[in-house]
Amino acid sequence: MIVGTKVATREYNVVGQTRLLHGIGDPVPAYGKADFAKEIIYLQMQVSVSPDLQFSYQYLSGSGVLVPDDEGIIKDADLDDYVQDLQAGAYAGLLDPVHNTLNAAPNIVTVQPCYIVMELFASPTLIFEPGYPGIKVEHANDYDTLYYYDTSLTRTPRNPAAGEPCYIVCFGLKTDLAATRTDQYSILLQFAQASGNTIDAEVDPHIKNRG
Repeated sequence: MIVGTKVATREYNVVGQTRLLHGIGDPVPAYGKADFAKEIIYLQMQVSVSPDLQFSYQYLSGSGVLVPDDEGIIKDADLDDYVQDLQAGAYAGLLDPVHNTLNAAPNIVTVQPCYIVMELFASPTLIFEPGYPGIKVEHANDYDTLYYYDTSLTRTPRNPAAGEPCYIVCFGLKTDLAATRTDQYSILLQFAQASGNTIDAEVDPHIKNRG
């Protein structure tokens, strides 16, 4: 593994294999251009790391889809309240199931314009990698509003900084596709070892738009 080093070609882990990734995707834009989302896909993603540094993933039972009661557009200005309520469990038992099976993590299935809120469950050993975009996507023009939430659930559009651990990111798919499409995307993670060293991992699952 690459330990404490940043290079153009980076090593990353998926279940059962280690491969090389050449910077797939572009960062999601940091600032939203309009209100567009019709639902929030909330993903509590548990990440496990084996002794030989293989990563595995699952979405926990608290994951789900939040659709406003009025089925209207979710405004960017209201996003912080939604994220805080989701993280606090205010919608426990009230969310619709995620659009994919629980064992499909870290793939994401979408059906309409939405916000995707991803919360890491391996804290404090695993965070979104400081200094770099937490999410990169293909077809970046179809995505918007990449935000990070620090431990106080304060939203910021800038990349996570060293010393400010980030476990929650939110980004938007703003295009209502007429046809299905699968986009590769990347999650940039940093894993802290007991030795004090860190391992940077870039994972490249898919966003499967079934709109």
